[in-house]
Amino acid sequence: VVDKLLIYRLLFLQRAGVLNPQEQERLTALLWTKTDQYGFPKGTAFAKFFFLTQPHPDNVNPQSLLKSYFASNKLPRIGRGTPINIYSGQIPLLNEIMGTVNEDVEFTWDANMVNGLCEDIVGLWESDKWRLKEAEQSLGFSVKEEFKRRMVEIENVLSGVLAHNSELVNELNRMALAKMICEFEDYGLPALRVKVALAEFLDSTVDLAQEIPRRIGSSNEAVVNDCIKTISFLNKQGNDVMKWIELLSEYFRSSPIQGQDYYYSWMEFFTESTNCLEIETIRENLIIGIGRLFGETQINLADSELGANVKMHQRMLVAPIVRRLVERKDDPDNEILRSCKDYYESENTCWDVRNKYRG
Repeated sequence: VVDKLLIYRLLFLQRAGVLNPQEQERLTALLWTKTDQYGFPKGTAFAKFFFLTQPHPDNVNPQSLLKSYFASNKLPRIGRGTPINIYSGQIPLLNEIMGTVNEDVEFTWDANMVNGLCEDIVGLWESDKWRLKEAEQSLGFSVKEEFKRRMVEIENVLSGVLAHNSELVNELNRMALAKMICEFEDYGLPALRVKVALAEFLDSTVDLAQEIPRRIGSSNEAVVNDCIKTISFLNKQGNDVMKWIELLSEYFRSSPIQGQDYYYSWMEFFTESTNCLEIETIRENLIIGIGRLFGETQINLADSELGANVKMHQRMLVAPIVRRLVERKDDPDNEILRSCKDYYESENTCWDVRNKYRG
């Protein structure tokens, strides 16, 4: 029996860099004692790509194992008249594919693999896209929603893995992918990021100056998220996106509190991953938005437990933003920031909310 607890402890210590050579050997032996049909350790909760960054026996090549896994598996199709597996978008194969572009993972895609993946994705689209035209279901399981969730994950693969390996895609697959991408929005799928990521496959370029302002304030959450993912993608490519983050901060400042958590989550992401807090108008928008949020999320005795939890969750979302604004000390006397700081540091505030503020 694999000692899972011991493995997890050793992995934690290895990540901390405190294992000696003998302990490293013990970890390797424990991990690879029992393997699955693809040669990866079994009995753990880890994805296969995880083991590309872990110690392994000299006679084991995890990258080759993962390539064999990809060659042996295809994306599940829904089809017609057959039993449907419910993945809610979380297809294991797609998760493994996305794991190959993690920053700490070294994995090399070759032309055969890339083009095989393209053919699999296009084949899935041609087989099941009609599901997106089905009528909405108000109750029970929705095949349409299941396929839509799968396509969201496939768009992540297109904009992530294939965009990083676009030079390996042959001409036939370039044309097939271009046709598919151009059909996305006709089937209700946002496609701004993928059109930017794979622009070289398309006949026309996207007018970002028109499309981002039009989409970022949409009432459709999927459209907004796709738009903001596009901004994030452009930022990772080294483009100046401050005007778009400033636009996002305006929505953070003025959008309705209910149902707009994605504005808070994305602004938290950008305040951590960019230097957007250097811009005064962005800071002002954030402070005004935070003040408004705190004013509208006061917990009252009449609130239900669910309502109170929602309010605390929203305050938790903006906690890191408040901390970063406070730490900058641009306006130490700002009443909103001072009041929020007192709230997050108070012993009367829920522990998980305080902990989120502490980082």
